[in-house]
Amino acid sequence: MPPTRKTHHKSRNGCNQCKKRHVKCDEVQPTCGNCVKRDAACSFSTDDQSPSTGHEDRESPTSTLESQQKILSRTEEMDLLHFYTTTTIKTVCHDPKDWHMYEHGIPQLAFQNEYLLDILLALACLHRAKIHTLNQKFWVRCAIEYHNRALPIFFKVLSDVNDETCHAAFAFSFITTLVEIAMPRPDYDPIEQLAGLRNYFRGTAMLYITMIEPLKYGAMNPFFKPKTIKWEYDPEIRKSYHDRITTLYDLVAGSPDKKIYIETIDLLLRLFYDSPFAIIAFSLLVGPDFFQLVCQREPLAVLIYIYCGVLFSNVNEW
Repeated sequence: MPPTRKTHHKSRNGCNQCKKRHVKCDEVQPTCGNCVKRDAACSFSTDDQSPSTGHEDRESPTSTLESQQKILSRTEEMDLLHFYTTTTIKTVCHDPKDWHMYEHGIPQLAFQNEYLLDILLALACLHRAKIHTLNQKFWVRCAIEYHNRALPIFFKVLSDVNDETCHAAFAFSFITTLVEIAMPRPDYDPIEQLAGLRNYFRGTAMLYITMIEPLKYGAMNPFFKPKTIKWEYDPEIRKSYHDRITTLYDLVAGSPDKKIYIETIDLLLRLFYDSPFAIIAFSLLVGPDFFQLVCQREPLAVLIYIYCGVLFSNVNEW
């Protein structure tokens, strides 16, 4: 007896290019995944689905949900996860002593929490996009889809986080901040992106503060150990940075917001002298009044943040 063929529902809503090539289209508009991968033009017919046939050809809710959720094949996802554990983590963390957390601790949490697995895959996709520029659009798109799929689940977990769920939630908040930093947004307003990043930083900090005790004894334990600083600024570079930062005091002297600016420059200098890593905390510690001036695009506020960005770009470990 011949094997029974698996029944499936066909959709007539694919793009014209996929129809011509006789391949399955994911029907994402304006450009489907196949056309993104091939960097080809993508077009959809407006009269593909008439009222008389629309309901007959529509997939069941279950199959539609499954097709929406599937971004890459299981083999491709396994390849991405291997890429993350062997390559991506070395760009995130340069200290081999901390690799175990990224290679084993976080993936183990991800195997129990799919939303965390999705954000790891998103990060690996962005790394692939950086390396394989010919397929950059495809990998960025995959990263966005994994990110978008994970966020609603994360917010649901966050609304009732506890001693058991905090470990995956904290790992997610940290990794998604890296995803936000790495995500290419050529047409995105940099001030708005800065505001979004600050919210991610603050979310991570809130989890850190409220769940520090259980977190210290879980998979994210290395994150809470004191850093052994292996590098410092070269003395000449350090002096050069110091001289440039202190010139900001003169620039803000005549501003009506002088007090806010001076407090912020003081913070910038304090973090600068603490360690090269400390500048990461600037967005968390800076006052809301100053950040409001940044969002209002006040030139002096934006200039001070640019100085922070220069120092931030020197951080070679996370």
